[in-house]
Amino acid sequence: GLGDVYKRQSCPITVKTLLKKVPGVTEASVNARTGETQVHFDPDKVKAEQLAKAVTEIGFPTTVKR
Repeated sequence: GLGDVYKRQSCPITVKTLLKKVPGVTEASVNARTGETQVHFDPDKVKAEQLAKAVTEIGFPTTVKR
């Protein structure tokens, strides 16, 4: 199945680049206007909380929204 994680107030290019490098992520898109990111990923390979933590660690506090 696919999971979604959303990010607010992010730098679109930085966040998108980071997320696309994570094994299990199949797609990442960032809305530059709202700062919200949608990520499609394989939950058997990576968890939404791991993605949120990775984005938070590069300076963009992140929450998971399902």
